[in-house]
Amino acid sequence: MLMSLKRWLTLILGLTEAGITIVIVATVVHLRDQFTGATVGLLFTVVLDTATALRLLVESWTTLDVALGAVERLQRAKLCTPQESSEDSIFVIPQTGWPQYGHIEICDLASSYRCVQ
Repeated sequence: MLMSLKRWLTLILGLTEAGITIVIVATVVHLRDQFTGATVGLLFTVVLDTATALRLLVESWTTLDVALGAVERLQRAKLCTPQESSEDSIFVIPQTGWPQYGHIEICDLASSYRCVQ
């Protein structure tokens, strides 16, 4: 979702930059006697720098939004996960004859995850 929003904002910024550039070019062509080459170059530089700054702002904003969303999900998981109290925990001390070594054999194990909301 956020990636598509980021793409959409980048597209809108690109189209806005193209529109501003077209307006500048049309103005310069129409009023060519009133603009020097340096002025036109300065105008294009300002437009490109502004567009680049806005793109970086959008990328930084979406990255920050994703990071804050991750923190929020972690906090929600911490609050919604039931906590075990120490009274519910049963500590069993193994007998002296309990095996010191052993092995576990797992055969035909299947696992899945289903989110229940």
